[in-house]
Amino acid sequence: MPLIDSPRLTDADRQVWARYEHYDTALAQDPHLDRLADRARKEIRQFAAAGPCFAAISWGRDSTVVAFLVATADVDIPLVWAVADRGENPDSPAVRDAFLDAFPHVSYHEVLYVRRSPLRGESHPPLTGPGVGMSETLAARYGSRRITGVRAAESGQRRISAAVHGLATDVSCRPILRWSHQQVFAALTRWDLPIHPAYAMTCGGAFERDSLQVHSIGGRSGDPQQRARWEQAYYPDVIAAALEAGPRTPMTSLEDRVLAVLATSASRRRWASVVAADVGAPLAEVQAVLDRLEREGRVLSRSRAGQTRYWRTASAPSEPASEPAAERLF
Repeated sequence: MPLIDSPRLTDADRQVWARYEHYDTALAQDPHLDRLADRARKEIRQFAAAGPCFAAISWGRDSTVVAFLVATADVDIPLVWAVADRGENPDSPAVRDAFLDAFPHVSYHEVLYVRRSPLRGESHPPLTGPGVGMSETLAARYGSRRITGVRAAESGQRRISAAVHGLATDVSCRPILRWSHQQVFAALTRWDLPIHPAYAMTCGGAFERDSLQVHSIGGRSGDPQQRARWEQAYYPDVIAAALEAGPRTPMTSLEDRVLAVLATSASRRRWASVVAADVGAPLAEVQAVLDRLEREGRVLSRSRAGQTRYWRTASAPSEPASEPAAERLF
């Protein structure tokens, strides 16, 4: 199955992709891919045998491989795509349709979720509260046990998680955790799976294919500057349309927003920098709020190896509760 086409691709992009395609075709001949796939299917079957679960799909390279592995593992596991309420990548449905045409037997579902974080260009704080984000929406409908395309090669944090937790825990299965970028693209080629056109949108080779990701448009994760340049080159209309929808109602104060971020449970501890990113405020201001809330006994902190994490509590126990496996993974 060729790269899914998109009118956003330039002639220079197509020429660069042709070179990538030649490389992928050569690597796709490696029989080791079959052994990797068999091990991944075994991991998926073992995880499914322990209880109900679902596979979280975004139609990027990794989740498309996971969708294939689930579809060919002889298990009844729903594939679930959580679609953002605004800013979703407009090229993803074509990848979805091509996959479902090839594997019509799979149990496929889509759910709409409210995107928490503001888009670039919006000054209002992110939405907070229960039941609005992707994780909450998926958990409410399909439970907490999920199969994902998370791979250790994508970040240092994920490599640490891979070393500590391995391929699976009670609530999370990551069957391609130790696959390389090259193996993923080779697998897509070997098994004739649809490839999202975003990976060919390299500005004629200015961007490395392996650095590109499929996610909703206009976010701030990853390398913000690179992401902004890339999205402005290929998806300016998507960002403009999402911004036209207008900002959503923010929390009334920075204190309220900080407390709302920390309100999920006493065991879900967050670094101040993560809280600052979630509430869309400068770190120094958030740190000052956290310090004051801690003095008032409304927030607790714990330091380890030079890092301090905070959590909200109604009272101050001497030791925080142990973090459940779901919270330790990422």
